[in-house]
Amino acid sequence: NAIEFFKNGMKPGPKQNRKTRIVSVDIAGDAAFAKLEIEYATFTFVDYMHLLKIDEEWKIVSKISHQEFFKKN
Repeated sequence: NAIEFFKNGMKPGPKQNRKTRIVSVDIAGDAAFAKLEIEYATFTFVDYMHLLKIDEEWKIVSKISHQEFFKKN
């Protein structure tokens, strides 16, 4: 399941001041597309990932990202 791939794919490390969320996952057979957001204090990364299920395991085959800065008041 591609959603489990993202939930379980993060490796432990030092705690960072960020919020992460899976925005959406669209699955069609052995292909999937996921949108993820990683929010920091001053900006957000939006990642778009394409996945393929190969030998019963989900693999990321491409990724593009966008960095969005928050406006200062």
